[in-house]
Amino acid sequence: MTELSTPRMLDLSVGLADGMVRYPSPYLPDVGVRPAATHEEHARSAQVLTFGSHTSTHLDAPFHACPDGLTIDRIPLETVCGPARILRLPGHTREKPVDVADLQGIDWLANCRKLVLDTGWASATWGGAAYFRDGPYLTRAAAEFLADLPNLHLLGMDFPNIDAVEDMKMGVPAPIHRIILGKGIVLLENLVNLEQVEDRFLLLSQPIRVEGGDGCPTRAVAVFPLSEAAAWAGGSDD
Repeated sequence: MTELSTPRMLDLSVGLADGMVRYPSPYLPDVGVRPAATHEEHARSAQVLTFGSHTSTHLDAPFHACPDGLTIDRIPLETVCGPARILRLPGHTREKPVDVADLQGIDWLANCRKLVLDTGWASATWGGAAYFRDGPYLTRAAAEFLADLPNLHLLGMDFPNIDAVEDMKMGVPAPIHRIILGKGIVLLENLVNLEQVEDRFLLLSQPIRVEGGDGCPTRAVAVFPLSEAAAWAGGSDD
C-alpha cells in the first residue's frame, strides 16, 4: 500500500474573540464571548456568543442583498468547498480599487468556479481602523466583469467590502453587492494568510447552517498543494 502524502492545511480565517474589531455598521452588535458556566463554579465551561452575521471571516449569502436570493442554509456545499484559485493584485486601496483592467486578459478566469483576490490588504492592516475605512473595493466595471463569468460561484477576498465606503448607505441597496450576489455568487470576506497559500488550492469554508441566514462567520481553510489535497481527500481509509 502506498502511503499518501499529507498536504498542508492553513487557516485563512480571523479568530472570533470578545471585543474584536468589526465592520462599523450601526445594526451589527459588538462581538461578545463571555462565560455562562465556569469550571470553578459549575464544574464545566460554557460560553455565550454574541456576534452579527457579517463578523470576522464570513460568507455573504445572496439573500444579504437580494430578497429572493439563496440563504446560507440553501447554499450547496460544493459552492463553499472545492478547488480555488488566487489572483494576486497587490497595492490596491480605497484610492486604487480593483478595476476591470486588473481582470481582463486572464484566460483561466472563464473556467474558474472559486476565485480569491489577494491584495495584501489584510496582512498589512488587519486589527486597525484603517482596515475597514481605507480598504479596496470593486469598481462597477470589475463587478460586472466578474458577474458575467460563466462558472464563477464564489468570490473571496482579503478586504472587508466589495462596495466603496460612500456607497454603503442605510436604506439604499449596495450597488456592487447587488451585482455580484444578484448573480448567485457567494462572497467570502476578510480572508487572511493568503500570501502563504499556493495559487491553486482546495478551499473548505462551510458556515454554520443558519436557517434563513443572510451571512455567517466561517472557518476558511486552504489545503495545498492541490495535487496532494485531491489525493488526500479521495484517499483510502485503510
